Amino acid sequence: MDKNDIIKQQAAIIEALQKEINELNKTFKDTDTKLKETQAFVENQKFEIEYLKAEVALLQNKKYGKSSDKITKDNYNLIWM
Repeated sequence: MDKNDIIKQQAAIIEALQKEINELNKTFKDTDTKLKETQAFVENQKFEIEYLKAEVALLQNKKYGKSSDKITKDNYNLIWM
């Protein structure tokens, strides 16, 4: 193998490695995007759960004859502890 063959071989190796790096970067970006979407979904679900808990507490207040639409701490804690 002469010097030019070695240079061509090294260039081919570098090109293959660069392609692999590009594919890994794309995979990382896709995974990172999906992770962020999942985290946003989870945060939204947490908010929805808290909202529904508050709604249930209000309904419990009405069921037991409390005139206020305000959630009482005791009522909320009894339901969700």
